[in-house]
Amino acid sequence: MGGGLDVLQPPHTATTVRVRNCKREVRDASYADVKQQLGGYVVIKVAGLDAALERAAKSPSAEYGSVEVHPVLPPPTR
Repeated sequence: MGGGLDVLQPPHTATTVRVRNCKREVRDASYADVKQQLGGYVVIKVAGLDAALERAAKSPSAEYGSVEVHPVLPPPTR
């Protein structure tokens, strides 16, 4: 889990995951091309994008909707 100060990178850096008929669908960038509203997010630490997509596909939201995987911005340097 993140330290509470994680900032998501912009929508164009996202990868969207959906599961349909037991098959994972992956799409670069945000799925919706309309205005979006973020209801919340979960930060997980994984080895890379492939691991994040695998975890996202296991979310119940992926089967009925979609899950967006966003990288986070690196922490600010001091």
